Amino acid sequence: MARIVFPKTFSGWVKLVEDVFAFDVADAGHILQPYLDEEGIVLADDAANAELAVTDDTNFTINERLAETKTRERDNLFDKRFSQHRECVQFLKKLYRSNPHKLGDWSVIVDGSDKIVYPTDFTEKTKAILKFIEKHFSYVSPDVSPLHAFLIENAIDLANNQTKIEDSILANTAAKAAESDKETLRVSRDNYMAPLRTHMRGIGAYAVSFYSSNPSKAGKIGFRIDTSAKAPRLATVILQPGEQKTFQNVANDSEIANLGGTDTNLFKGTEISGPAIALNADAVFTTVYGYGTITLLNKDTTKIGKYSIEFHQ
Repeated sequence: MARIVFPKTFSGWVKLVEDVFAFDVADAGHILQPYLDEEGIVLADDAANAELAVTDDTNFTINERLAETKTRERDNLFDKRFSQHRECVQFLKKLYRSNPHKLGDWSVIVDGSDKIVYPTDFTEKTKAILKFIEKHFSYVSPDVSPLHAFLIENAIDLANNQTKIEDSILANTAAKAAESDKETLRVSRDNYMAPLRTHMRGIGAYAVSFYSSNPSKAGKIGFRIDTSAKAPRLATVILQPGEQKTFQNVANDSEIANLGGTDTNLFKGTEISGPAIALNADAVFTTVYGYGTITLLNKDTTKIGKYSIEFHQ
């Protein structure tokens, strides 16, 4: 029994819409027209909405990368200063061992068992550090901060740390803004695509029904038709950061889709040698003869890779 193999990725759905629209433009009296008229589907509008979705998706990716960049920038600015902040706090705790609650004057929280409690939220951490630094600089000659000698001995520059913390706050704000914009764009993109997927499924079913004696003819419209007796098994597979894994019994003329945001290489056979096929974020590779056994390499050393593969049953 023939079945339509619908796309598994955003780019795959966009291409299907484009292919069906191209079929529509090429032949004004094509077999789909009665169905389109009955359902009120205007493929030119669908193609235009697909373009808008592509724009949203492009900007989504830009903001996703910006958020990641700004988050790394924030962490690079902040982590070292937070570590030095803890060193300073521990020094003062030893100094005030007879009355550790004096650390409250430095905006440091000490619980009932005299244990220091550091904030877990980034914003609260920055506030605590900046208040701590402010307390240090509140000592005016002839008074000297109890941290003075410790800072010199350990080469800690609180003035520089203050600047870096303030810069980390700016980076965090930029990261949060990019995350918010990314989510808005994702929703907009998906809202454009949702009705298009519904349209394509309906059009595909109609085309296969129309060509009931030879469903493969629906392929000329843009649909991928599987006429095998038993449909391939679709599986989602995971690769840890930097991991390589070999897969056998991959279905011929099937799609291997990268469902995550990781840079990935696909190799024919069981080794990561020979020509590599780039299977990066949202990319799809359609298998041909000889790719029944493949090896995937997740090149990203920090992110988990996620992929869909069809296997012979």
